Amino acid sequence: MALYGCFDGTTGTAREQRNPTANVTTLSGDFNGDDAGFTNNSENVYHVVTGATGATLDGFTITSGNANIGFNLLYGSYGGGMYNNSSSPTVTNVIFSGNMGGVGGGMSNVSSSPTLTNVTFSGNSAEGGGGMYNQDSNPTLTNVTFSGNWANSGGGMYNALGSPMLTNVTFSSNSAISGGGMYNYRSSLQIRNTILWGNTASSTGAQIYNNSSTSDVSYSVVQGGCPAGSTCTNIITSDPRLGALGNYGGFTQTIPLLPGSSAINTVNDATCAATDQRGVIRPQGAHCDIGAFEVLSDTKVFTIFLPLILH
Repeated sequence: MALYGCFDGTTGTAREQRNPTANVTTLSGDFNGDDAGFTNNSENVYHVVTGATGATLDGFTITSGNANIGFNLLYGSYGGGMYNNSSSPTVTNVIFSGNMGGVGGGMSNVSSSPTLTNVTFSGNSAEGGGGMYNQDSNPTLTNVTFSGNWANSGGGMYNALGSPMLTNVTFSSNSAISGGGMYNYRSSLQIRNTILWGNTASSTGAQIYNNSSTSDVSYSVVQGGCPAGSTCTNIITSDPRLGALGNYGGFTQTIPLLPGSSAINTVNDATCAATDQRGVIRPQGAHCDIGAFEVLSDTKVFTIFLPLILH
């Protein structure tokens, strides 16, 4: 089964006719339509969407899931926005926003390996994994943005006993007690072409916290340098100059790279995604950009040559 959103509801017959700006398609768990942030949500569904192997979800905003049964109980505490149990769906052009749960406010994966492309997790909340929670799971993330998610452990993402693969992902403004951007427990991750900047933790691991875990981080911008417990190659520690999360084209909200960003033209082209989260072809300059956002070529020319002009 494949579900596609962002049609106008009357004339659209081809996926190329979809308009994510004019035809926002929302799947909401708020039965009464009275949510105010995370209040008035006691009647909301536990999971807005439940995944299945071979299924495709493309072009939706998923919001107001409330997996509120409790941190240690099965089913009802996993995945306010989406719950995948022994399933591997394809999720493309989807926003998870305003969902909450015991583990995995936006999405929970248990013994699952979903493929996520051009996806944004923003403003989700949980005890573990505000944006995403992975247990015995090996998801593949390409061109994904985590912004403004919160949890006790793993503001953006929590990984337990798995091997996720991340390519051209941006983590920014996520927060937690431990692992503001990401918390890893007995996991092995491959992280490449990724930005981890501006995430916060009140205890340990602002960007990544590795607990009995290993993270292979390459060609990435990481605030504070290589995280403890990680193996790092070609890490950049200077400011990527991230803009505000917003609508800059494509189906999902993204975080732009501002002029002077350390993430511009600094990726190993052999491993970068063919397009960015908006569908912009990579590379636009000498090399691909790090993170989910590729700066258009005219901006790159301006950034490169302005210092020469001023001089």
